[in-house]
Amino acid sequence: MKKTYALFVLTFLLFLGSVSVASAAPGEESINGFQRDSLTLKLLFRCGHYNFDSAFCDNGYRVDAFFQSLDSLSQRSGISIDNIAHIRSSASPEGGKRRNDFLSLQRAESLVSIVKSRSSIISSFEILSVGPDWDSYNILLSKSALSSAQAQRRFYPMLRQATMTLYYYPEPVRIEKVDYLAPAPGLVWHGQNALAAHPVEQLREPVRFEKPLFALKSNLLFDALGFVNLGVEVPLGQRFSLGADAVFPWWSNPRKDFTMQMLEAELSAKYWFGGRAGKEALTGLFAGIYAGAGYYDFQLGRLTDGNGVQGDVFLLAGLQAGYAHKIGRNLRLEYSAGLAYLKTEYYEYISVKDTKFGNIKVIPYPWQAKRTSGVMPTKLSVSLVWMISSKKGGRR
Repeated sequence: MKKTYALFVLTFLLFLGSVSVASAAPGEESINGFQRDSLTLKLLFRCGHYNFDSAFCDNGYRVDAFFQSLDSLSQRSGISIDNIAHIRSSASPEGGKRRNDFLSLQRAESLVSIVKSRSSIISSFEILSVGPDWDSYNILLSKSALSSAQAQRRFYPMLRQATMTLYYYPEPVRIEKVDYLAPAPGLVWHGQNALAAHPVEQLREPVRFEKPLFALKSNLLFDALGFVNLGVEVPLGQRFSLGADAVFPWWSNPRKDFTMQMLEAELSAKYWFGGRAGKEALTGLFAGIYAGAGYYDFQLGRLTDGNGVQGDVFLLAGLQAGYAHKIGRNLRLEYSAGLAYLKTEYYEYISVKDTKFGNIKVIPYPWQAKRTSGVMPTKLSVSLVWMISSKKGGRR
């Protein structure tokens, strides 16, 4: 039981990227017949950054622990420490490849700077900069039951890293005579005494990913009132979106003095807050602007004694804010409210029955339009959103 518990603790520490001293199993991790062990230091970086942040994910603690272990090893007799450190750095796959290649290499260089400032034992570095690490992501994804969005949120932060491995031998070894394994083709290596390797364009297995195209929306509050409506929203990158909405109920029953007619078109632009890496499009907190125009005719039968109001063109423009979340793979609920400046002209009318033209709407004299304008609430919605995406093949 104690051995099982110790193995579990060691595995957990390795997963968190803590400094580890990993013993090689017999016949493994050997060079020229010598068994070797290793010290490992892993730094994690914020999305889009490559500068060392000691407070981020306990980076400072891991650096201190690594060099304490290195100092302790250097004071032990009979230990041979390699003077070449091997660094593997990478970036998460979101964003452009050129930018991710740059971030990956700069993260390795940040780690090199830290090591040079803390130790004179390590004199050379081999840097393996893989750029966007699709291979590691797909391995993690294949071993999980997470959706694509959940996997991105969980695994992408693990790929923004630089990991250094320093080998040592528990016996005296002539380090300069050890043969190093050649790096795999297609990888970029840098550093004094590093083995040469030329970048090679490799064929990658195709993977499938979903690219959000646009969303169809309907305000459930309008639906409950009989206001037929439809909206379209298009994400622009990770933080912006543009939308267009139309409201078009056209119900009428002259016998019951009932009219519910409205034509409105509205355009909107939104900014989505928070960290967007790995987040589903059109989810989270947002704020934005909107503007619209239209006309209307409302008559509610006995509730208004057959009277009604008919509006000429109205104009509005204002600010909105809200929140959206997923309720299914392609479905979201969006809650929003808006405050706008509204300007409109309208006529009040009465219903006159049994004329030779049938039941008609009559505007009493004088036939002058009334006007109203001002800042007022003009938007309240609980919208059902259906995201339309395209499934495409990509290179890992």
